[in-house]
Amino acid sequence: MIKTDTTAYAGVRTAAVCLLLAIAGAANSHLLGVTANGEIAGQQSAPPRRTPSAPPQTNVPTYYVAPNGDDHNSGSIAAPWATLQHARYSLQAGETIVLRGGIYVNDGLDVLRGSSTKDQPITIMAYPGEAPVLTGGGAGTVLTLSAPAIVEGLAFSRVNASDLVDIWSPYVTVQNCTFREAGGQFIRVNGMQNIVIQGNIF
Repeated sequence: MIKTDTTAYAGVRTAAVCLLLAIAGAANSHLLGVTANGEIAGQQSAPPRRTPSAPPQTNVPTYYVAPNGDDHNSGSIAAPWATLQHARYSLQAGETIVLRGGIYVNDGLDVLRGSSTKDQPITIMAYPGEAPVLTGGGAGTVLTLSAPAIVEGLAFSRVNASDLVDIWSPYVTVQNCTFREAGGQFIRVNGMQNIVIQGNIF
């Protein structure tokens, strides 16, 4: 089951803005496009875009990353890490990484296979009220999800990226994010089920 929703936005020009969700690994690839009124063809418009919720208050660790942080820090809100590359090797099932506002240059994140489960996904989210922008590194993918994950409130922009988000795992949610300037596809779903994509701006 793949749920895909998007919110209609006035003034969207389909010549400039295009969403392709490539579902690979099947005998026939299925592509969805943005219609003139900003809706995904064959789908209803999504609910209104929500502000990211506050980081969860649980016993599961929550780590923070900020453009002015330091990877030698503890990853706390007062001493955040600097890069997503550092975070990728520190995250475990059920944990949360919160990105402070700013531009993350030459940086990307891989949620590694086996690092989470459907009951304990890794959450990658924007700090409430702030706008982190991920630009990736080189011509590769900005965010690769190879294990269950929740992505919320981030912005992705990379002109020469192959794809902005690649999904290689079931039980992934991408919501309330902004996508622009992709050299390839905004979101690529590689033959996986139980994927939710909702409330995003393309």
